[in-house]
Amino acid sequence: MILGLLSEARRQGHDCEVVLLEGSRGVEWLADFEAAGFPVTLAPHEAGSRLRLGRWLARHLGTDSRPTILHTHFTNWDVPACIAAENGNTKVFWHVHSALTRNPLFVARTAVKFATFGRRVSGVFCPAPNIVDGARKRLAPRDRTHFIPSSLDLDAFPLLDEEYRAGARRELGLDPDAKVLLHFGWHWHLKGSDIFLDTLKLLAEADPKVIGIDRGGTEEMVTRAEELGLGERFRLIPPVDDVRTVHAAGDVMVSSSREEGMAYAVLESLASGTPVVATAIPGHAYLGDQVDACRLTTTAPEDLARAVRETMDRPPEQAAREAEEAHDWMEEHLGHVPIARRVISLYEDAFSKPSAAPVVRRGSGGRPRLIHLCDYPNPEPGSFVPMIASVVESARELGWEAEAIFPADAAGADWHADLTARGLVRRVAPTGGRVELARWAQALSRGESAPAIIHTHFTTYDLPAALAARPGKVAVVWHNHSVLSGRPDVIMRNFFKFSIGGRRVEAVICPSEDLAAAVVGRGLSASKVRFVPNAIDPSRFPVVSEERRAQARKVLGIDQDALVLLSFAWHWHIKGGELYQRAIAKLANESDRKLVALHSTLAPEARELIRELDLSDSIRLQAQSDEVPTMMAATDVFVAASEAEGGTPLAVLEALSSGLPVVASDLPSHKYVARRVPGMSIVDRDPGAMASAMLQAAISGGAGKNGAQASHEAVQRHFSFDHWCSSLFEIYDETAARMFPSQVPPH
Repeated sequence: MILGLLSEARRQGHDCEVVLLEGSRGVEWLADFEAAGFPVTLAPHEAGSRLRLGRWLARHLGTDSRPTILHTHFTNWDVPACIAAENGNTKVFWHVHSALTRNPLFVARTAVKFATFGRRVSGVFCPAPNIVDGARKRLAPRDRTHFIPSSLDLDAFPLLDEEYRAGARRELGLDPDAKVLLHFGWHWHLKGSDIFLDTLKLLAEADPKVIGIDRGGTEEMVTRAEELGLGERFRLIPPVDDVRTVHAAGDVMVSSSREEGMAYAVLESLASGTPVVATAIPGHAYLGDQVDACRLTTTAPEDLARAVRETMDRPPEQAAREAEEAHDWMEEHLGHVPIARRVISLYEDAFSKPSAAPVVRRGSGGRPRLIHLCDYPNPEPGSFVPMIASVVESARELGWEAEAIFPADAAGADWHADLTARGLVRRVAPTGGRVELARWAQALSRGESAPAIIHTHFTTYDLPAALAARPGKVAVVWHNHSVLSGRPDVIMRNFFKFSIGGRRVEAVICPSEDLAAAVVGRGLSASKVRFVPNAIDPSRFPVVSEERRAQARKVLGIDQDALVLLSFAWHWHIKGGELYQRAIAKLANESDRKLVALHSTLAPEARELIRELDLSDSIRLQAQSDEVPTMMAATDVFVAASEAEGGTPLAVLEALSSGLPVVASDLPSHKYVARRVPGMSIVDRDPGAMASAMLQAAISGGAGKNGAQASHEAVQRHFSFDHWCSSLFEIYDETAARMFPSQVPPH
């Protein structure tokens, strides 16, 4: 990868050099740099500490006045590079290749490093989204921390044909008819070697042709395999001259990792045409979301085994198609040249921007103010209010002035009083027409020295805020949360709003991909539309224990042995209220357990349909309440019967975080979640299909305790407030850099 980056940089006219520590002397791969014409310098042993290493590097750079990039890898050079970069002509980029450990001492050290020396770097590169988030949590510069996937030489890893695969098995002494699972296990815990062996045992018990091989593992794996009774069904592979031999020998690569960045072995297998079954950690998820040859699952051996079987059972033509599509996609997106060009572009940007400066603390006037205008008068906070609170608090932690403003109708709610007590809310929005609201929005930034970003929610404040937008002073971001109506008059209003009013906004955020496409279809420039999934606080929805379930049912007056289902229908038609109740009618005829279907709705149609279907003993209507965790805790299966979703479905995330199996209608937003979080069944919007899926979910109980925990952890990884805030601040930083370039220092 480094050779690929240097080669592209040289092709673009840059001089390149490799600097290594003395311990690299004598390794074979040094010759690769020299053969390619890149000079290599080894820092002497006496450089010693990071301070001395920094001084040595400064002497090595000498008095050369040319613009210079110092790109460091694997931490040893990070601080020395900052010490050596004494003038504006030298920019530093750090590359964090590995997941950051949670050891408290290490957390403290890295936080200090990022908060001090990190202010002086021009960029931090991370090969997986979880590493980006980890670095930002430890105070890495938010706007300069970038997700840069690992790259691969696709010419060195072509699609392998059957002849090559047969030769690889002969070289490794493997039965040509065996079904071979491949694993790379250099780290027992991180690589999930125990998970792989448990998965292998499940598959080997069911199929005598299944064997497992591991490259990089230790004798600990052999010992564990013997304890599991695997015997000859598992073996370690010794080093080979060409790693493609190992990839070619496998029918399926199993990447059972608990945590890591973006595994090169996974990239190599996919490029070679060997399919991958991988745990849904962020680095894997990035690949699995793009190519069908990489199937994502939980860390539960049962789920991994199921996915392996499905992969092995593919028709040959499907397997060939998936392999070709994966190789082509990787060549376009993960080859050395496209990744190198992204990196070099960031190098060049560093010299076109002012030097990095320390974070400006609140009250200094140097940062823009952030104002969230929320037309949300609901008596219950739902998950929306905590989302807003999280981003306002994050902004303040970064030194911004920030507040949330709600309508006067919200002022009597308990959640509004709580936000006021926490200082997140200081005033309310006035009532009135759009002209009055526009004047009020314009007055928000008058008399203030710092520019403002106004972020609106739920349409009422959208056009008033847009009218208040002023270059260099006020930038506006809209947040479109709801499904767009298909009524002709609404379509015309939307087109006017997005095509005319949208010209005055910097970005329009949509919480689902299909909603983003719909907004573009109604006249907004695609360059302004940003997809940001909704988020929840998973700590508010922990996995439900048996004790908690029993307690919740007692509170709600539900029999302990009942089959309990739950669905929300604040909008009877959009949320599929009728479909849910008709599915319950079908289920009542199929289940031999007492049925309690909780339906959170006050729609008059609900009572009418209950009478029509004679379901008064089965369906219990619930008012909207802040006791959602209690209802979730009492439930066996959550049902999302929506006919449309304006965004990432919060109730579905809450249910999955609670460890509940979810039956959901076949919608893009539901499938988006299902690709990232285990425990969801996607079914057609048909009462019979939904009833069958609900019964099956109730019988299986989801994936048990391990599966419930896996769902909770997946929600934490992909849909937490940290992810939500990181995504929003990327948009804010881009907006500030574009709208207020002379007033806002980077952080």
